Amino acid sequence: MSEIVVYRAKGQLRVLDQAHASVTQEIDHLDKNVDRIVDQINGTFQEVSNIVENRRRDLIESVRVRRDEKRKVLKDQIENIADEKKKLAKELESCQVDVRSMVHQMKTIDEGWERQLIQPRENAFLRLNTNSSQLICDVQRCLSDFGSLAASTTFPGKSIITQLEPAATYTETKLLVKTFDLDGRPRTSGGDPLDVALHKDNSAHVISINDLNDGTYELTFRVQDAGEYIVTVDIFGRPIKNSPFLINVSSHHSPRWQLNVELHQPVKVALDGQHVLYVLDTGNNRGPSDVFRSIKGIYYNIHKYQNMASAYRIHSVRIVKDSDEVISDVTSPCLEGGTAVGMALLAGGEIAILNWRTKSITRISSKGEEIQSIDFSEFNEPIDLAVDRRGRYLIADGQKIFVFDPNLRPQFSFPTKQQTVTCVNVGLDDDILVGTTHGLLLFDGAGRHLRAISVAPPDHKGRMMVSTCAVCSESGLVISGVVDAKTNKVVLAISRYKGSFIFYMDSHGYRLRRPCGICIASGARAGQCLIVDHASNSVRMYKYK
Repeated sequence: MSEIVVYRAKGQLRVLDQAHASVTQEIDHLDKNVDRIVDQINGTFQEVSNIVENRRRDLIESVRVRRDEKRKVLKDQIENIADEKKKLAKELESCQVDVRSMVHQMKTIDEGWERQLIQPRENAFLRLNTNSSQLICDVQRCLSDFGSLAASTTFPGKSIITQLEPAATYTETKLLVKTFDLDGRPRTSGGDPLDVALHKDNSAHVISINDLNDGTYELTFRVQDAGEYIVTVDIFGRPIKNSPFLINVSSHHSPRWQLNVELHQPVKVALDGQHVLYVLDTGNNRGPSDVFRSIKGIYYNIHKYQNMASAYRIHSVRIVKDSDEVISDVTSPCLEGGTAVGMALLAGGEIAILNWRTKSITRISSKGEEIQSIDFSEFNEPIDLAVDRRGRYLIADGQKIFVFDPNLRPQFSFPTKQQTVTCVNVGLDDDILVGTTHGLLLFDGAGRHLRAISVAPPDHKGRMMVSTCAVCSESGLVISGVVDAKTNKVVLAISRYKGSFIFYMDSHGYRLRRPCGICIASGARAGQCLIVDHASNSVRMYKYK
């Protein structure tokens, strides 16, 4: 017999020995589990027995206490009767009482006896109010429902872990563990004891488990450092098929989704529910793009291009499903010329439009019919529009923010600390977020300055212009499109509402050029935002949480 065959045979023997040891160990674990479960059953039923016995004693004790109370009253009455007998007998023996007085005394005694002695002052009535049959049924039902034994046919050697989405720093990464039985059939119920760990360079990180109760388990984690992370998953103390699992967490943040419809220089986007998008599609180079160019002091004469574009483009609000199906194009006179720069969704499906050229705010229906419109002579170059929860209109214009009531009547305005305004949006509790050529400012609902929100790391030198901003009402995170005035680099900045900077999203592979509109998603898309990039004619979804 050749040495190779002998070597392989010995190797197989070692494998079989290991298998024997593993199976033997599993049998030991099974016996220990059974002993533990039996002890648990005995302990629980002993507790139930103790509760039943205690209740039995309490009921018997309450019966005896009530009996003693009644007995004492009756015993006292018997003693009173005996005393009266002795007293009456003694008076009869003396014969010294006047007859009339005796008759009167007897009449008085008869009335007192009727009240206190003749009739028992207590009664023998005692009854235990129970519904024994219902109690027995309830106990039987509870005992039947108690202690269902859970077993599992999951075979760790066939179960796998998969990565659901690209992993990036500061954002939540999701993994999915799929369990299978010995024959490779997917499991359809949960409850398996998963032991999960996340490590990088010998340091442990937090990872959470969510049992989806369909044979799959969602794992989530969030880390701040890029690099390779190892996830280990054990079921019944044994590793699953592809554990340990390697995850490469990147410092880059690429878009997760892009709207695949034709757009011509969109400037704003809004979400109606979770699946319908409203895109203000202007076919216009004015507005946000001029602000971008102005940071280097360069201005372009683009009015000629606007007029040419207006001749053959439809300026509209495109209503689109997230499946890329165009529902309709809303057209209206307030959209003509491609000079609409602001949009907000209102109650009842109405849309508010801000036009920089006509200096007007217009409410239109979902079919483009004009409902109300105002021209405001104090506008200089209105550039953005937002509507708060009270229905107030916030207009960004020059170095001011104008506030209108729900009926489009001007209420007040306030300056922005001598900084040119680039965008406006609604903050938490109807605060007002104001982006400027020098950063991001927060005002309360009355226009009082609260604080600046940092859109760059503390060690950053130079000016950062904010082109668009929004706040997530669930997490309090502020998402801003920012431009470094020195390098002209465009990124998305994530900050805390209290003012501190957290991290950048660089839109890796899909360079941002002129982000001018942002919308925070909710529901199933929570933690994501839509960004309109004016120059690339795109609407993309980014994950920020």
